[in-house]
Amino acid sequence: MNKKVFISYWHSGHQIQKDELEKTVRASRNINNSVHIGDINENLPTERIYQIIRDDYLKDSQVTIVLLGLHTNHRKHIDREIASSIRETFLNPRNGLVILVMPEMVPYVSAGTWNSERICGPRISKNIKNNYAVFDYYHNVINNPSKLNELIEKAYLNRNNVLPNNSDPYRSNNTSCTICGR
Repeated sequence: MNKKVFISYWHSGHQIQKDELEKTVRASRNINNSVHIGDINENLPTERIYQIIRDDYLKDSQVTIVLLGLHTNHRKHIDREIASSIRETFLNPRNGLVILVMPEMVPYVSAGTWNSERICGPRISKNIKNNYAVFDYYHNVINNPSKLNELIEKAYLNRNNVLPNNSDPYRSNNTSCTICGR
């Protein structure tokens, strides 16, 4: 096991859940390679921040875990982290991709619309539909290291067996949520 994981999430909305997930990552004997608040100077130019994330954090990770909530689709940094994660380069092999559906998304899962481009964004939607990304509910994984290991291992294997879809341009700006307007 012992995979290096990078957690991508909306800092304002899911910090508590990310902290909980880090405990499960440790319990599962995987290695957390994520950015922590204060690791990167937020006053740096955006492109420099992306370069630091790509070269110092993603480079050494093998699987990216995305906390998929209502606002994930509208966050430019999350989109860039996912795009950088699944892009194969000479210095950075692509990561596997795990999507953890947050509790506020459950009504959309029940309605069958949660994995649409409108709800979760084109990059996530396309990689769920082509089976590159593996997904489960956050509540099924938190405090369940064996379930988390299962998802991480499957995503790790997918990175060499399924071609990801990374065809969409990077999101250049944060946008308001199409559901709640926030």
